[in-house]
Order: sequence, then C-alpha cells, then structure tokens
Amino acid sequence: MFEHIYFSTWSGKHDYNAEDVLADKDYSAFADTYPELTSPDSNYLIQGTYHFLLPRPYSRATQGTCRDTPGTPQDAQRTPRDAQRTPQDAQRTPWDTQGTSVMKCIPDAFIHMQSFSYGKLGERYYTERKNYPSYLLLLTYQGEGLLRYEEKEYSLKKGDVFFIDCKKYHYYRTVGAEWEHSDLHLQGTFVEQFYEEYQVGRHPVFHFSNIQTYQEVLERALRIQTGSQIHWAAMASHEFENLLFLLVEQDLETPGEVRPPEAIILLRTYLEHNFRQDLSLDKMADFCSMSKYHLCREFKRYIGFSPREYMIKLRVSQAQLLLQSSAIASYKVGILCGFENEANFIRQFKKYSGTTPAKYRENFAVTKSGKGDL
Repeated sequence: MFEHIYFSTWSGKHDYNAEDVLADKDYSAFADTYPELTSPDSNYLIQGTYHFLLPRPYSRATQGTCRDTPGTPQDAQRTPRDAQRTPQDAQRTPWDTQGTSVMKCIPDAFIHMQSFSYGKLGERYYTERKNYPSYLLLLTYQGEGLLRYEEKEYSLKKGDVFFIDCKKYHYYRTVGAEWEHSDLHLQGTFVEQFYEEYQVGRHPVFHFSNIQTYQEVLERALRIQTGSQIHWAAMASHEFENLLFLLVEQDLETPGEVRPPEAIILLRTYLEHNFRQDLSLDKMADFCSMSKYHLCREFKRYIGFSPREYMIKLRVSQAQLLLQSSAIASYKVGILCGFENEANFIRQFKKYSGTTPAKYRENFAVTKSGKGDL
C-alpha cells in the first residue's frame, strides 16, 4: 500500500499534542510556509506512527489569479521570513500588513491537496478542531474510530469514509487499541460547491465494501502529486475529483440508504419547471398532500433547503443567466424570473449572489471582455 510514494514519517515514543507543536522551534517557520494548515482552534494528541505529505507549491503559470479570503487577527501578527527571500518574494507575502486578508494562490478550477496523512494511531489519539478552512476525506483501513460532527456521533469501521467541512466543529478519535486510517485535506472552489450540492444536511459517512476501489484512485492522485509530470496540478485535481464522485456512486449503491419520499422528489422537479409562478407554501403542501410543517421539515431534510429557499435559489440562478446572456433591463429580469417587484428582486439577488443585479452584470461584462484583473 502506498508504493512509490515517499512520506515524511513521525514515530513517537511519547504522545505528541498541540502544545508540543506550538513549543516547537520550527513551528513559526511552518506557519509562515503553510498558513492554511494552522488553526488556533485545533487540538489533538498523536500516539503511534504517522506518515504525511504537505502541499506542493504551484508554479506561477499554474497559479493564475490569486484570490483574497478573509484573514484572522493572528495573520497580522505573523512575520514571514522575508530575509531569506528575494525582494520579489517579499512582495508576494501571504499576509497583508493589516491582517485583513490572506492571499491564496490556488487555481480556482483545481482541487488543491492541503495535506495527506496515514497512520496507525493508538488508543489515546484524537483530533478536535473548528474554523479550519478545509474539507476532509478520512478512510478507515483497520480498527475502529468515532466521529462527532454536527451534534451527532458516527462509528467508523473498516471501509468507512467520512467527508466533512472542517470549518464546522468536529472531533474524531481511536476506539479500542489502534485505529489505522488516512486523512486527505482538500480545498478549492469545486470542493466547496460539491459539498454544498451533495453533502449539506446529509449523512457524512460512506461505506466501501471494497476499499481497493477508493485506494487505487487515492494512490494515483498522490503519485501524481509527488511526481515529475509537467501538468501535475491539473492531473492530480482530476483524480481528487474522481475520489469525490466515488462517494456519489457509493451513495447510490448503498443498500438501505434512505431516499427522499416520492412527494419530495416530485415537488423538487415541479419547482425546477415552475419556479416563475407564484407558489405559496399552502399550494406546495397541497401538491404533496402534507401539512406545511411536515413539508418544510422533510424538504429541508432531504434537499437541504426549505421549499421557498429552493424556489428563490432557482429564480436567482435563472436571473444570473439572463444578466450574463442578454441586455434585458435588470428590473425586467426580476419579473421574468418570478420576483414580484424590483426591490424584492434586488434584496434576494444580493442575499444569494453577494452583489446587486446591476453590479453582477457589470462584473461579468468586465470579466468576459478580458479587462478584469489577472
């Protein structure tokens, strides 16, 4: 397993925890180099053998456009080791002087590996964390673990993979004498969108009766990640994407998996074809032959949004398309998409898009013309 993949290894004779990391003389340098892998809201205890890979830097050509993400007060207090860099490197410091933003030079189109680790961890091993900008895929090979996530607990046995958003509070630990597992931390716009589409409100644990199916894709991705291919970043991203879609395929094949009731499926389809109509909650409840309360609860449980939220999101998506592809006046776009008036259209559009319809069209026109920032 993991042949031709060369890891860094830590095999401790004593327990190793977050306090040990903070006290380590090299920690400051590590935080400077990999700011996205450090979090003040992390706590853990490592007991056993631990193999790990850290992220590989992107070339300038691969990086493309850097994007700003909100920083933390800790960012302002960090001092990158500019003395060891060229003047040009110093200008590309990942933290600004005010600590208001952190530059993440990650191609938006790619899935980026933040870190990977594999270990046989002892009975005292645990990780407890929140506010960590990452998505985690963890596979259990042998032994047993426990996951606590979104106020629920899940038992983790051989063949179980969980997929979680690490910004949310999570805790996992060894159950019994030893727990053998791998952790893959991913980041990128695609991962965020994938999680929102497939995982919000759903069971985070998947079971593979044949671990090899998952393992082959994982090892292929890691070999590319550490290999010498010129286009390694795009190739590795493709394999990480394949890993995520394995979860979808496994979900469809899992016996006994709870499926949305037929009425919920039919209502979702009906909304996708009739979102422009004035559909009240009463009408939707009648359509499903349910009470309004039961409908809202079931729709949220299986779809991830309330019926009205889902309908508004459909309207906003259609409005975005019209703003991108036509010269129709903004207020008319709102009416065509089902909003009762311009004020409501602007309010809802800004809520779900982060900007006004006019600004959205302006930004899209600038990007399309190639005059935006590169």
